Amino acid sequence: MVPASTTVWYLVFFINHKLDWKPHLDIMCNRARASIKVLQVPGNTTRGINAASWKLVYNAVYLPLLTYGCQLWYTGKQVTLVKKLQTTQNLG
Repeated sequence: MVPASTTVWYLVFFINHKLDWKPHLDIMCNRARASIKVLQVPGNTTRGINAASWKLVYNAVYLPLLTYGCQLWYTGKQVTLVKKLQTTQNLG
């Protein structure tokens, strides 16, 4: 019997023995949240980058992390995975 926490990392995809993509989304959402937290420090409202630069950073860093591999795992039926992405995206 394979333990539930067994996750394989292959080509930046995190896949468990059930092939349900939950570990991949968890890790990529955590990476996206961490990248936004790091970028919030120099981008405060009094000093830092302006709104146009924030949009550029959001599109260049944050969205690719969240949507990496969605062509593989998204078939239209993964409501919980999409909600996790939307929740993480709303934080950014």
